[in-house]
Amino acid sequence: MELPQLHLRHIMLYEFRGNTSASQTHRNITEIYGNVIGVDAIQRKFSQLRTGNFTLEDKPGRGRKLKVDVDQLKGLVESDPRQTTGEMATILQVSEECVRLHLHEIGKEQKYGVWIPKEISPNQMKQRLTIASAHLSSHNLEPFLQRIVTGDEK
Repeated sequence: MELPQLHLRHIMLYEFRGNTSASQTHRNITEIYGNVIGVDAIQRKFSQLRTGNFTLEDKPGRGRKLKVDVDQLKGLVESDPRQTTGEMATILQVSEECVRLHLHEIGKEQKYGVWIPKEISPNQMKQRLTIASAHLSSHNLEPFLQRIVTGDEK
């Protein structure tokens, strides 16, 4: 059963005013609603109530915005590909992790401080093929791979 947090806070305030302990409050809530809240959360709320803070509503700005305007994010990346996720998060008013996840979804990754597309373009594929072919033909003329020495620090 999904129980609104505000409703739970009202129950906790009622139990607190009735001098019920946090563990007994947890048992009372669990008996009626099931395991919808932990004892530690009730204890935190009771300690807040002991200080005289009886507000039950969420604090403004609590939680995070999960959706990002993807077009706005693409525009940000294209306008300045050297921006950090922190700068973009500040502009979009979301968390850095949210920006990073959305950048990953739109196919961008950061290399050397620049956001670039993950997939290579057809022009880049041609260039890589040309370079690989040149290496292969030079290897056929004079085998150089056998002269490469590899090893560890020992």
